[in-house]
Amino acid sequence: MNEITKLSRDLRKNSTKAEILLWSEIRKRKLGVKIRRQHPITYKDEDKTGFFVADFACLEIMLIIEVDGKIHDKQIERDITRDYIIQYSGFKILRITNDTIINRIQDAIKMIKSEIDIKKSLMLQEVHPFSE
Repeated sequence: MNEITKLSRDLRKNSTKAEILLWSEIRKRKLGVKIRRQHPITYKDEDKTGFFVADFACLEIMLIIEVDGKIHDKQIERDITRDYIIQYSGFKILRITNDTIINRIQDAIKMIKSEIDIKKSLMLQEVHPFSE
């Protein structure tokens, strides 16, 4: 098993309370799209290949959902760099705090559903640019 697969599996086994709660609400295409949890995103930077593990990823609409706990207050620069690389790879990133997920799960679901609807609408416009 390679390093990326091992890390992803370990992260799935050690999910946070907020990740578990959110996963129960978005798994099995409950929002109309397949969402994966702890999904590796690889990228190429000059001559080296790197990767990040996204908390949740929807590949069909290129959406990453990140669940942010208190640790993200201490790694702002790292997150900015990571977001730039992920966005450069064509993904949209939606960050939701642990607090929002734990205390206002329906608000979090609405945020995600809104992003899904926007991304799907944009994809339809690309396929049918002159439709109304």
